[in-house]
Amino acid sequence: MKWGGCVIPRFKAWLPREKRLVKVVALYVSDEGVTSIDYMDNQHTINSHKTPFVVYQSTGAVDHAGVEIYEGDILEFTERFLDKLEPKERAEYREIKFLVTNLKTFWTYLQELSAEPEDMQVIGNERTTPEYLYF
Repeated sequence: MKWGGCVIPRFKAWLPREKRLVKVVALYVSDEGVTSIDYMDNQHTINSHKTPFVVYQSTGAVDHAGVEIYEGDILEFTERFLDKLEPKERAEYREIKFLVTNLKTFWTYLQELSAEPEDMQVIGNERTTPEYLYF
């Protein structure tokens, strides 16, 4: 399993009122947890936002296309990975969609399947493409 060693944590956040996913640049934490965030609205503007929001942490991995994989992302196997399998397994694995619920589950799942992050592709997120959750 490839692991980049020391990784600076990166985050995204879902803003439910605006119904959009944003890149988090700062988290503000109190005894109650994360209370507010700063996020990039575009290349040059940083905005602040107080709850409600949902924060997603990066897994530290990228998929086959170089897209960073975060908690909340929905993944499927690439054709490259499926081509390595026996025909029966290939048919079963082609139907699998995987929701990244947390970092430990993500890495454990890949290890159990003898897969690498590059064997997966991000096809959506639980908030922006919830239709993929009904697989």
